[in-house]
Order: sequence, then C-alpha cells, then structure tokens
Amino acid sequence: PISHRVSGYHAYKAMLDSGGGAVAVSDSEMLAALKDLAAFEGIYCEAASAAALAGIRRALATGLLAEEEAREHAVVGILTSHGLKNSLALSSVFSAPAQVEGSWEALRPLIDA
Repeated sequence: PISHRVSGYHAYKAMLDSGGGAVAVSDSEMLAALKDLAAFEGIYCEAASAAALAGIRRALATGLLAEEEAREHAVVGILTSHGLKNSLALSSVFSAPAQVEGSWEALRPLIDA
C-alpha cells in the first residue's frame, strides 16, 4: 500500500553510504506487522508504516540481517504515519473496539484478558 515514494533517491543514497541493504515486503507481511504492532506494542500505525517492521522481519529471514547482529546492536524501524490517517481502510483489518460502561469494574475484565 505504499503509493507515493518520497525522496527515493535520498533513501537509496543513505542506504549505499551506510553499507545498508533493502528488502521488498508483501502487503500480507505489512498487514501481519500492522496487527502485531497493535497487539503487542499498542501502536496503531498506517499499513505503509508497518513496512518497517515487515522489512526487519524479512531481512532476518533472508539473512540480510544476522540474528546475532540484531541482538548485539540496535535495529531501528521508523514508523512515520499513524493509523488515524487512513482508519477507514484499516477498519477491515481490526475488529471494532469493545464498548464498556464507564467504570473500572466494567473495564478490569478487558484489561486482565
């Protein structure tokens, strides 16, 4: 879902200058990363932003990024866009949030689940 490549040349040059690499990811990999960011980190980002995590996963899977290297050094994925930017498109990815009465007693079972 990345429709507009901004500053592609600058990103490519930075990759070359830093000795980095690049991988391509599928829409399904981005959606899986999107769901995991929401479920495990509480981050609601746009699908194109989730490409950062999907790319890290692909780099690990293909050996472009060694697991040992990833454990020893910081691996940074920059998420540049929040999910509210395109929440209508993401409505098919996430279920509707639970609605509860406005009390701690009603909320506690959802937190503990």
